[in-house]
Amino acid sequence: MTDRRPDDHDDPPAGPEDADLTYAAVYAAARDLGCPEIEAMVYATEPDLFIADHPDVTFEH
Repeated sequence: MTDRRPDDHDDPPAGPEDADLTYAAVYAAARDLGCPEIEAMVYATEPDLFIADHPDVTFEH
């Protein structure tokens, strides 16, 4: 076992599985981007799809 401290480059980028995105957070982000209500509802139920389509959007914990 090594006693080394990992640096920032050892961690993979945060993905959808790390974000614990709520329906409300994804829905609000989609609406803020101008998505119609129905599209925002779909994105909210499929946050991975939203992140894939809008990789520049970040969610703060």
